[in-house]
Amino acid sequence: MLWAGLGDMVAKYISVCEWRMAAIVEGEYYCENIAQLMRAAMKKIVALIRQYDCARHCYFMLERDDDIGSFQACAPEIPICVGHDSARPWAIVDRAIALGAQKVQLFKPYFNQEMIDKAHAHGILCNIFWADDPDEARRYLDMGVDTILTNEYNLVSQILNDR
Repeated sequence: MLWAGLGDMVAKYISVCEWRMAAIVEGEYYCENIAQLMRAAMKKIVALIRQYDCARHCYFMLERDDDIGSFQACAPEIPICVGHDSARPWAIVDRAIALGAQKVQLFKPYFNQEMIDKAHAHGILCNIFWADDPDEARRYLDMGVDTILTNEYNLVSQILNDR
């Protein structure tokens, strides 16, 4: 649950940036007090990662390129995983290369073998979101996917025993 909470906090930090832009562009309501709380929480999370020397054991998955750039400027030592952008789903690997990311989180069905090979050729690890079926997970591993996110760990992990 700690890591899920961490992910929620990162998402909230990013949403503060989007919220502020909506206030400027669209005239939407914006509360600086809440925004400050979210920025402070994000700084604490990054500080804890640094304090416990955990940067090599975690990463932040972000979807928007400008959010990725902002986070890299704030915490360059924490790896970035480029997430799905619905406006250009097939460009995820090219985005990761351009942004200097360490991982991509592929989102089915928007990936293929060529994309996995290209990511690996640039030293980028490939996550897949998601595979709960062991046969599907096996196909992804055969394609070279490095990490499978699943809701069925006990079931899917059994295929590793066969390898």
